[in-house]
Amino acid sequence: MGNPRSITTEQALLITCEHATNTIPRAYARFFQHRRIVSGPWGRKRIGALLHDHWGYDPGALATARYLQRALSVPLISFLYSRLFIEIDSHRKSSLFSPILAGLSRSEQEQLRSTYWASYARTIDDVIRTQHRRGKRVVHIASHSFTPVLRGVERRCDVGVLFDPKRPAEARFAHALHRELWQSLPGYRVRKNYPYAGVSEGLVTYFRRRYPDRWYIGVEIEVNNRHIRRPTGAGRAIRAALARALRTAIASGSPWR
Repeated sequence: MGNPRSITTEQALLITCEHATNTIPRAYARFFQHRRIVSGPWGRKRIGALLHDHWGYDPGALATARYLQRALSVPLISFLYSRLFIEIDSHRKSSLFSPILAGLSRSEQEQLRSTYWASYARTIDDVIRTQHRRGKRVVHIASHSFTPVLRGVERRCDVGVLFDPKRPAEARFAHALHRELWQSLPGYRVRKNYPYAGVSEGLVTYFRRRYPDRWYIGVEIEVNNRHIRRPTGAGRAIRAALARALRTAIASGSPWR
């Protein structure tokens, strides 16, 4: 379907997936014994159950990211370890490690932050700087999924578009993207800044603080994982609609420049 230049000569689209898998590096497998019971924001659960649930990764998010990569011929950057190992979609040291890794020393935590978090963030940062030198602004789409029910509360949404309303270009782009999705997915609930606030802590928040609106737009796409955890017709429809909506929103750049 062409290359990135076929979408625009002024914007550079980048896809990322922060919670791509539930893999644990072998060197730290001892912390993640599947039968071990741990307490945390999830209550008390076995680690094996956590790793295979939304606490361990975003089911379906990597498949969505790969679909968009192929459909739009754009780069994809993924973090291929569990969020229970390190919460890569964060920028606060206090939020990087789950209670499962409470036994790590401060120096070990800093080493992990440098080896994994800083390296991943630097890869994205390099893309932003490279495209800026070429006179382009990066439109960063972070692919995520969310659980349909959290702590007994149903989340009434199929697709969420998360953004910062105070960044003018980003807000206009997000509104355009939301409009395209809403029109392409009749019968589905497409919402803005739901099920999370668009300004919640995350990597897009980190990059918004580093770069002005004219350099960087960061939008998180949250898909209800009941549609994409396994192959479904709804999942295929949502992914196809996302690709079309992104292509259209970026190609019609004038309203949000």
